[in-house]
Amino acid sequence: MSKDSLPHNLEAEQALLAGCLINPGIIVQVGNLLKSSDLHGAKNRAVFEALVALGEHAEIIQVRDRCPEIPLEYLASLTDAVSTSAGWRYHADIILDCSRRRQLITACQSAITQAVGHGRYKLELGEATGNLTEALRQLDQSQAPIAIDNLKTLGQVVDKAQAKIQLEGVHTGFEAIDSLMGIMEPGQTVYLAARPSVGKSALALAIIDNVLRATDKTVILYSLEMTGEAIMRRRLSTRSGVYLTRLRHGNVEESQWPDIIEAANYLGQSQPIIVDNPQFKQVERLAGYSRAIARDKPIGLIVVDHIQKMSSANRAQSRHHELSYVSERLCDLAKDLRCPVLVLCQLRRPPTEAKEKRPRLEDMKESGDLEANADIVLGLYREDKSSELMEVQCLKNRDGAAGWTAYLGFDPPVQSFRDSAQPEPALPYKEDI
Repeated sequence: MSKDSLPHNLEAEQALLAGCLINPGIIVQVGNLLKSSDLHGAKNRAVFEALVALGEHAEIIQVRDRCPEIPLEYLASLTDAVSTSAGWRYHADIILDCSRRRQLITACQSAITQAVGHGRYKLELGEATGNLTEALRQLDQSQAPIAIDNLKTLGQVVDKAQAKIQLEGVHTGFEAIDSLMGIMEPGQTVYLAARPSVGKSALALAIIDNVLRATDKTVILYSLEMTGEAIMRRRLSTRSGVYLTRLRHGNVEESQWPDIIEAANYLGQSQPIIVDNPQFKQVERLAGYSRAIARDKPIGLIVVDHIQKMSSANRAQSRHHELSYVSERLCDLAKDLRCPVLVLCQLRRPPTEAKEKRPRLEDMKESGDLEANADIVLGLYREDKSSELMEVQCLKNRDGAAGWTAYLGFDPPVQSFRDSAQPEPALPYKEDI
């Protein structure tokens, strides 16, 4: 498809530019709504860029000075196209519609080239679909551009904040954690960060079960490490009280079967959507599948176990940049679907000679800009694998205080948690409040 055959409307572009020349006061609003790339005509793009740069004091002569390649006769002819700027928004909407249609066609053409191309232009199927998904996501986000008439007054912001205070979010089901960080609000990204074998997956499963009991919304678990069968065994162990090792090895006593059957019946009535397919390690596929589910039923919580297992269809310069990109896409997903996303993050084991083995916020910096993208970071710590006390420290809270520590009792044989009474922690530093 040639460039000239792509959707465009030069008359609407000329009418919009004429409106800006007649009434420069609308240029700021137009500049907030459109980009120069939204215009199809090369001369029109140049004039648009000059107008936006000059602002509300733009005049034909100044525009001519900024783009000398544009004949003065052409600029003068623009003002003859319309006699008023009143219809500028109508013309801008036409330009936006054509621009988005061109972007859609370009994305689809690129996907076709990547799917059927030859040599270096032919990509793996997962990468090709991931690129298309990301292009469509960006196009979808551009459907709500920022315009001056869309900005909210202070009163509207206050009203929205009051509504948010009254909005009931997602509770973890553990009083100690909820009092530590508050509820998980729609659009938030919460990280559970811990060294290997501390119990972050077990805690995530406990939170999932608590959320399922409290809401009828869908819960999705992307298990990128454990299989669905392994997850079900853990949930059966927690619910029935039968040791996980017995379920794993099939060493179940006759007297324990009624408890297992009762647990299975209970869990079958309230199941999360468990996705353990390796293809969903790619963040573009994970996001696309989540959005598809959200179109049918509201999502209450998305859990990702864990982020170090994830990748992107977009080739990054380094693993650091790739994980940063993944974390940004998860933040976008939480905001787009208006649900919290709980992300598990595995930290490296500390050196054996290290005095402090508890997780620190700085430990996440080696895994991309995860700590910068997170709204809340909870660090989990146990002394050893047999310890029955889990420390949960709030390492970061964008809307609250950091530095507090909560305590959970942990029963390792059945992977179950409970609130545990411990001495109150010291107050956080003032700059953390």
